[in-house]
Amino acid sequence: MKRPKTLDKLSSLDSWGCKRYLDATELACSLPNMCKLYSRVFQQDRYLYTCSECPQKYPWIRNEFGFD
Repeated sequence: MKRPKTLDKLSSLDSWGCKRYLDATELACSLPNMCKLYSRVFQQDRYLYTCSECPQKYPWIRNEFGFD
């Protein structure tokens, strides 16, 4: 590591900053829904962002829509 920085300086580093703003055509919806769902696979709460209503269960392989 050539020039280490302390944790409180990370947010001000240019290499860690994201200056890209999304164009309106790139946004999926104007107000996304944030869903906190328990995942049986990961055995913990996961956060899912969607433009639809929150599913009942965390979607995963063979349960893509979160119904099961």
